[in-house]
Amino acid sequence: FNYAKPGLSEKHPFSKKYKDKEIFVDCDFWTLNDLAERGLVKGNNGASDECKVRAKNALLGTEDNLVHWYFNYQFYYEMVSPDANIVVIRNEHIVDDWNAVETLLGGDADFTQEHVPVNNAHEKKPEEVYLSDAAKVVLCETLCNEIQVYKTILKRAQNIKNEQYVQSMQELVISCPKEAMEESCPDAKPDIREKVDGCY
Repeated sequence: FNYAKPGLSEKHPFSKKYKDKEIFVDCDFWTLNDLAERGLVKGNNGASDECKVRAKNALLGTEDNLVHWYFNYQFYYEMVSPDANIVVIRNEHIVDDWNAVETLLGGDADFTQEHVPVNNAHEKKPEEVYLSDAAKVVLCETLCNEIQVYKTILKRAQNIKNEQYVQSMQELVISCPKEAMEESCPDAKPDIREKVDGCY
């Protein structure tokens, strides 16, 4: 979310690169907490109906207003053949996973933390990373199907051993306890066939 945020100090902050204007400026969702609390929490009148729809669709990856959310786990998973071999590199375990993939492909497991690129994004302000309890719950609920796809990808990954899968589930329980334990979601998975077909 913060990655896509336009820098208003730029000469043309809403060039083609910033098609996300409708989320940040038009709906005034400048933090993920704003988007969650004002755009997703039922009964909260902090945003227009149109902005509430935009917030939900952005999170579901059904509206192309935040590119990193639009091309989500579901999109990439549905782009892959059902019998394809999948490998995964989890950001929080990047060194171990990278080396496991290298070994799987016949390479050397010599990737170290020093090889990991430094994050060149701006330093985050406390309000940019803050999430209220209500925001956390509604984000997890809205992302339920995406979380199920994430779990499926990890299960299918050639380089993820069972104990690593369990470790990731333990980490997921900290963020989204209910969705980590669920195997299905109250809402149907979004139909993204048109989006996937448009990429072939």
